Amino acid sequence: MSRTPNERAAAKAAWLAIPAIAAAGMAIAFATERIYAWLGFEWHVQGAVSLLKCNSDDVPAWTQYYLMVRIAAIAPVVEEIVFRWALFGKLLRGRMHMPFLQAAAISATFFAAIHIYMPGVPTLLFLGFAFSWLYSRTGRIASAILCHSLFNIANMVLLLAS
Repeated sequence: MSRTPNERAAAKAAWLAIPAIAAAGMAIAFATERIYAWLGFEWHVQGAVSLLKCNSDDVPAWTQYYLMVRIAAIAPVVEEIVFRWALFGKLLRGRMHMPFLQAAAISATFFAAIHIYMPGVPTLLFLGFAFSWLYSRTGRIASAILCHSLFNIANMVLLLAS
């Protein structure tokens, strides 16, 4: 597939937007946490992530290392292949040939739903849309995987530092 100079410039701009998208996801998560606190709800981290904060006597070190690899690398690769490459890609370019917003909305909704994490829904919906935009702009699933991984690593670092 040959791209025009404008398409190549848009793809390059999308690659450069990856850190900003991950930071925006972090900001939405922080804002959601503050709103939950203001409403009087208790904020909980996802189950697998909460194991990282456990005392090493409770959770073996190898389990924590595995979770770090799973959160930073395995989950982004698997989830982006399923939700962006397979689902979003097929909705956008397959027999259904849906408009971008409709395909991205469906993909983002399924992405948020599989996390089974209600406090994270606003962040997950935003990220689902953003990852779809990255994939459609760059034409490379690696862009969505990289952004997803960057977001997960940033969250993990903040959690472990707190």
